[in-house]
Amino acid sequence: MSAIVPLLRACLLGVALLVLALVALALPARHALIPLWPVAITELVVADDAGHSQRKFIRTGDGRKAVDGRLIARSRPAGIACMESVQGESVCGYLVGMRSGLGEPLMPLLPQELQAAVADVEALDPEQVVVMVGPDEQPVEWPVAELRRLLHPNRLSLAQRAMLTWAELSRRIDDYLDDHGLPG
Repeated sequence: MSAIVPLLRACLLGVALLVLALVALALPARHALIPLWPVAITELVVADDAGHSQRKFIRTGDGRKAVDGRLIARSRPAGIACMESVQGESVCGYLVGMRSGLGEPLMPLLPQELQAAVADVEALDPEQVVVMVGPDEQPVEWPVAELRRLLHPNRLSLAQRAMLTWAELSRRIDDYLDDHGLPG
């Protein structure tokens, strides 16, 4: 009899946690958080009817609507990075390097800060320029001063995704409060 009591308590606790998890999933707030959640990037190589191939980067969950043509290859490379500007623009591609300024040659090594899953943009010199190659093979150059964040979404752990979501939610709440003159 005494051995059954701890087992019964454990079962009740498990059921309670399951019910709590289901209630949390049903809350409408999760729909507000989904767009903030950093998702993985899938690289696709697609051929058109003429046989020309094209590379595309799509966010996981965008589904087949982004594929026009015959799918040749699909992967989720860890090397893909996404840059987001302070204006809200976003671009994904492969980091090529950095320049000490616009028009300067590429630095010989990519700084360690850019190789992390979540790059520490604030540790970089604002005069520097990040160089990336997008799916169209064209270089994209953004000054560090214009970057809000740079991350490798396919390298993020669950905890990092949750922290980034919380940080983005906090930033948006602060922006809303500032825009409306409310104390925050």
